[in-house]
Amino acid sequence: MRDEEELNNLQQDVEEQITAEFHEKFCYVFGRHGLGYSDPSVPLAVWMGVAQAMADASGYAIAIQVTKVKPDDEKPDTSRFIGYRQVAVLDPLLFVETETADTDKPNSR
Repeated sequence: MRDEEELNNLQQDVEEQITAEFHEKFCYVFGRHGLGYSDPSVPLAVWMGVAQAMADASGYAIAIQVTKVKPDDEKPDTSRFIGYRQVAVLDPLLFVETETADTDKPNSR
């Protein structure tokens, strides 16, 4: 159980580091190309391409999630967080060991 807790803490630390380091950089690059959070927003395909490159470079699976919000009844100008929804999970495609049809055949030398 301790190893699982340690892994969860490590995942949270890495998530926070990636968010802090790359969020501003992505926004800056996307902004220079006319993409942003307002109109027009960054297309999902762009985020998936960036996430796939990160997955390939790191060897880790990258999940893209959206935050679900709901209007606050008490304050009409604000919304409150109600959860996450997973949009995509991108597995690394580079340096992945795969099985081939020749795996079971003995060497013929």
